Order: sequence, then C-alpha cells, then structure tokens
Amino acid sequence: MIRLFELAGWILGGLPTLLVTAVARLAGKLAFELMGKVRRNTIANMSVVLGRPGTDPVVKALARESVAQYAEHSIDLLRFHQDSRSDLRRRVKSIEGWENVVVARKLKRGGIFVTAHFGNWDVAGATVAFDYPLTVIQETFSNPEANELLRRVRADKNVNAVQLGNAARPALRALRRNEYLGVVADRPTPGEGVEVSFFGRRTYVPAGTAKLAIRTGAPIVVGGAIRNPDQTYSAVAYPPIYTDGERSPNANVEGITQAVMSNIEAMIRRRPDQWYMFRPMWPKHLNPQNAVGRSASSPA
Repeated sequence: MIRLFELAGWILGGLPTLLVTAVARLAGKLAFELMGKVRRNTIANMSVVLGRPGTDPVVKALARESVAQYAEHSIDLLRFHQDSRSDLRRRVKSIEGWENVVVARKLKRGGIFVTAHFGNWDVAGATVAFDYPLTVIQETFSNPEANELLRRVRADKNVNAVQLGNAARPALRALRRNEYLGVVADRPTPGEGVEVSFFGRRTYVPAGTAKLAIRTGAPIVVGGAIRNPDQTYSAVAYPPIYTDGERSPNANVEGITQAVMSNIEAMIRRRPDQWYMFRPMWPKHLNPQNAVGRSASSPA
C-alpha cells in the first residue's frame, strides 16, 4: 500500500493541477449522487449549518460541494506527502492568530491543538509543527498498512502520530515535555460523552480532550487550515481555552467542551463547504423536528 501511495503521488506530480482537481471534484460529485447514505447525512447536516430545510436547493448544493471538496482533500493528502516541509511552509500563505499558539505554550504545561474534519487537518497540524513538537492522536483503521502509511506521511512533517486507543501515555508524556498534542474533536458520540450546543442544536461529542486538559492544566487552542482555490492554505488559531478557575469560570468538562465546540463552529462558518461530516451529527431525540439552526452567515 505504501509503495502504491508513493507511485500515485509521483503520477500526480506529473499531471496538470487543474486536471487533477477537476477529476477529483467530478468523482466527489458522482459519489454524492450514487452514495445515498452519504448524500442524506450531508444534506441533513448542512441543513442545520445553514438554518434551512433539507429540501432547499442551496442546502443540497452545499452538501454536494462538501463531498467534492473532500475528494479534493483526498488528492491533497498525496500532495502533502510529496511536499517537503519548506514547500508546505510556502503553501501556507497566512496564519491568523498564530500568537494564540505561542502564548498557550508559555504556561509550560504543553498545549492541546484541537481541529475538526475541516479544510486540511494535516496541514493545520504541520503548521503547528513548523515551530513546536507535535504529537497527534490518529484514528485507527482496520488495515494496519493504512495506519502505518498515515504515520509515515505525518512523520515526514515533524508530526508524531499515535494510534487512538493506545494514546494515553504518549499524550501525557508530550504535554509534560511542554509539547503540543493534536486531536480532532468534532466526532459525534450519540448518547455518550458531553452534550453541547453546536449550530443551535444539541449533540454529543467526546469528553476526553476536556478531561485531559483539566488533568494536566494544558490550555486548548482550536485551529484549522482552509484550502484556497490556488492550492495554498489560510490557517487560523483561536484564543486559548484555559482550564483553571482563575482564568475561566467554566473550567469543567462541560464548559470546556462547549467552548471548544463553539470555536469549531466559528471556524466552520468561514467555509462550511470544507466541513466533511458524512455521518449524522445531531441525534434526533435531542432535537425537535422543527428545530432550525442559525444561518451560516450569522455571527458566531
């Protein structure tokens, strides 16, 4: 698998970028039409993001574009692997809020960098790793070769990846060394975790990030990387979320998790088409059928 991935990257490098992008987007749009479950889930999610009914053509168009953008993201992973660290640094054209990444580390308790299935989360992590050591907790797939492939791709960008399920000790060690720990936090956990408000609806998300932050005193910084039409990136980092009562009146699992999700919501509002959530995000039993989320153009 690793050799096939490297071969695909080599082939990609020899083809015109516009052609590769066009083919990827076409494949994504075809997948949207052919994969009924993905189509229904994405439309339902974007209905909440936009605050419009699922039958609205604008909602369907945004859902289709999200799947097309994800297809571009898949190609992006090959490009990410081929880029040197200096190439990637040049492609990150702007970083809004970098001072938040810097200041969070001054407590010398490490920092937790939280992102979402948004834009390019590998580029977001690599941007932090330009200047600070970063360990990320990566999802574990059933295919060990896929896990190893992703570990190698990330290691090339100074990112140490550890598998979900075996991450507790490496995560604590990284924070104790005053390093950053990276997590993706927008995974829905129906009936488990912490209940939060997200785009005006109630849902459940994992509690682990907040619990780890409280245990270690590490501040949390939410951030991401938006892919631009010219294949460059615009990164963003939000102000730190502190976990002690002196800095934050809501220094508990629920309050911290809500603060994290509010920042993720604000980030998604910048480019909702680059939020890749193809599973149901909001449990029906928590939300009345006639509930409507806020408009994506309204302030966060």
